[in-house]
Amino acid sequence: MHQILNVKGINIHALNRHSFFNSPYPAHKQGKAVDIYSSLSPVDGRVKKIIKLKLSHDYVILIECSENPEIFAKILHIKPSVKPGEKLGVGDQLGSFIRSKFFDPWTDNHIHLELRKKDDPVRTRGSYRLIAVKKTEILTGKIKIDVRIESLSNSYITASLSEKHFIKAGKFYGLKYKDSIICGGLPHYGFGGMLNHGFKIFENTSMDLVLGNKKIKGTSLYLYLSNPRTIKLLHDKNTKITQRDNVLIINLTKSSASAPTT
Repeated sequence: MHQILNVKGINIHALNRHSFFNSPYPAHKQGKAVDIYSSLSPVDGRVKKIIKLKLSHDYVILIECSENPEIFAKILHIKPSVKPGEKLGVGDQLGSFIRSKFFDPWTDNHIHLELRKKDDPVRTRGSYRLIAVKKTEILTGKIKIDVRIESLSNSYITASLSEKHFIKAGKFYGLKYKDSIICGGLPHYGFGGMLNHGFKIFENTSMDLVLGNKKIKGTSLYLYLSNPRTIKLLHDKNTKITQRDNVLIINLTKSSASAPTT
């Protein structure tokens, strides 16, 4: 496990892949949540409470953080093997993944993490900000990538690509856009993130993706701690994708719904 953030004195860790913006939920857009693609504990602490959510068939695991006991880590999407009172170290197993009924078909298993005040640990709103989101950007341009199809399911394609299409910003790797990383669920979640010298949110950006000569739904872009050399592409199961579809073109334009600038 490697440290990805320090918030309020609390070190947050990930094994490799994680995402701030690859989700439709408001906490992600506000920089107040991170999804981590591992079932290991991202923090040091003690399990204070476990709540079973009837509506979503999910659980909330509340962990009192050792580095700042006034703050609880709120974790979702795990059926816990841990129990209240149990001491946890970074990298300890939390339990087994749960497929929330709110997940999209292409959503990979992950934990959702927020940091909360100990006396207000559960509400949907009120989390601490994990990252500062500087300003809104509109992206334009064209990205052309040679890819090789590695696997194909009804919901998404995993394709490999040259490491030159990824860039490192600070400790993170991600898909290259000019001198920055872009990340998020695009265009289906309506916004994404850009990372270079800090994080920026971009909206009002239309994104068209063509694989070979076939239009596809979108892409899920993450942050990594090592160069992944792969990309996830979303497609309709009726779209016939073959190994010959080896060029991906991403066209970025200003959305027609964008408000005029003054």
